[in-house]
Amino acid sequence: MSTHRYDPFEDFKEPKEDFENLERDFTRRYQKKTKGYEIHSQEDPEDEGHFSWSPCDTCGSRLGGNRTTCLLTNPGVDRRGKKYPVVRVESCDDCLYFAAYGRLSD
Repeated sequence: MSTHRYDPFEDFKEPKEDFENLERDFTRRYQKKTKGYEIHSQEDPEDEGHFSWSPCDTCGSRLGGNRTTCLLTNPGVDRRGKKYPVVRVESCDDCLYFAAYGRLSD
């Protein structure tokens, strides 16, 4: 005899998200896209961002959301001894939070 009790609402329950896996996957995507660059600053500190369906340039997330124009900088030098260029990107709020605190928000 089975010990599993039938739950008529089982199909309608929210799946439990594994936050550690979400953060690990986000960190991997973020590091792959930035490749040693750091989100240095918002291009315009008074810019509150804008809603966009286009993917985040920093992590590649395709979810719609707030995008803020930021500058990516790399403090190192390339093989020829030249400084890396400053790159302008549209970053999502998750990337800005991750750049500031080193983790995703709860």
